[in-house]
Amino acid sequence: MESEYNKHLPSIKTQHYTFHLNVKKTINGELITYSIIVGNKLNPCLEVLVSDFAPGQPINSRKIDWINTAHLAKVKSLEECVEDEITNEYFAEHSVGKELLDYIIGLLGRVSRVKHLTLNDESHIPCNRKDPFDQLDLLIYSIAMYGKTWYERNYNARPKHNMDYIQYKDCINKYISPEFKLKYDFDEFYQRIMVMHNPYVSTIINPQLTAVKTLYETTKTFPEFFNALKTYVPRKDKCRFFNTWLTAFISSVIKPLPRYWVIDIQPKRETRGGTYKLRQIRKRRKTQKSKYTKRP
Repeated sequence: MESEYNKHLPSIKTQHYTFHLNVKKTINGELITYSIIVGNKLNPCLEVLVSDFAPGQPINSRKIDWINTAHLAKVKSLEECVEDEITNEYFAEHSVGKELLDYIIGLLGRVSRVKHLTLNDESHIPCNRKDPFDQLDLLIYSIAMYGKTWYERNYNARPKHNMDYIQYKDCINKYISPEFKLKYDFDEFYQRIMVMHNPYVSTIINPQLTAVKTLYETTKTFPEFFNALKTYVPRKDKCRFFNTWLTAFISSVIKPLPRYWVIDIQPKRETRGGTYKLRQIRKRRKTQKSKYTKRP
């Protein structure tokens, strides 16, 4: 029989933002699931699932893997995720998603059983909010610009399956090499890869075609070219500009393209002033107040 309860907690503060945190506990037979939710419960900005088993239950290797692994079910970097009044410029300068995930990973590091955080990287930004299919794949975009996903760059994430990781790294090393870029003539790349997949590109590039061609011919690798190319595209047009053709190109080069990633959680010592722990939720001591340590 399934049952659940919700615990509303004080707001949490990161370096630049304030968030509202809720924890939902669901009991389904011997399995206990804690949902750490930030933002609106119906449409949360972040949701992390942590599993446990009822006291006295026998623990085998499969169950140990369950309780050692938390899962990032959702993370969004949106203004409505924070309680503060902020400007667009402030929001653009300080990453909401990064600060929020830093806090949660720090929290998980204080739960001794949790050793890994898994996630399915389907992150994207909408180019046209009226069309749910018109969106830029951020995993693709990050690989194109840096040769790594956002989670690799910030948290040393790795694909879950080792064989996928070996093949993935071989493809990445090929993609970021100068030799690979030399295989593509600018006119061919521009017409057959960029414009063919996204005609809108020509409205940005054609007025400055000579300069962009020179840029292409003087940069050594695709990440170097793509990062320099960003400066030729107005900020409001970048999503629409890089959409479609970049996905087609990177998907043809990086095979397989892993979506399921693992972040290793490093244990954290308690800091002075106390920390909020998930085990405090399990005890459900009504008289005990949760404490927080502000992240530096």
